[in-house]
Amino acid sequence: MAGEIAPPPITTAPRPMTIVEKIIASHAIRDAKTGALRRAGGRSRRCALHPHDVRFSHEYVTPMADALFVAALGESAKVIEPESVFTFRDHSPSSAA
Repeated sequence: MAGEIAPPPITTAPRPMTIVEKIIASHAIRDAKTGALRRAGGRSRRCALHPHDVRFSHEYVTPMADALFVAALGESAKVIEPESVFTFRDHSPSSAA
């Protein structure tokens, strides 16, 4: 989100978008530094940045995700908006049984 990388350029030929593509395209981030969204009617993409209201992780992948996060960004890196991250048990048996 610092604007250091960008999605690859669109190389597909123009075509009409489906309703789902129009909704997704209308929420795609055009400028990662400012967070500006793309204008309505933008072309479909194969890759784009999108803001998220909620993020999820389950117990099986959270330790691996944490290790990758720290390896890529360092020990001092912080999760932006940690209140938007929800974790849940997906594979472990319940201890209340």
